[in-house]
Amino acid sequence: MATHPSDMAVALAALDAVVTVAGPATERRIPLTELHRLPEDAPTATPSWSAVS
Repeated sequence: MATHPSDMAVALAALDAVVTVAGPATERRIPLTELHRLPEDAPTATPSWSAVS
């Protein structure tokens, strides 16, 4: 039983979970681990799945 909301994120990361994001014209798959960052990671880094260049 999860005791904290982030506990589920650890389990999903261990299972290599992927999130499917659907837009009006297309969809893309984003590894769950790309949606979380470590405390020392800069929040300004552009994720590999980002549409912004």
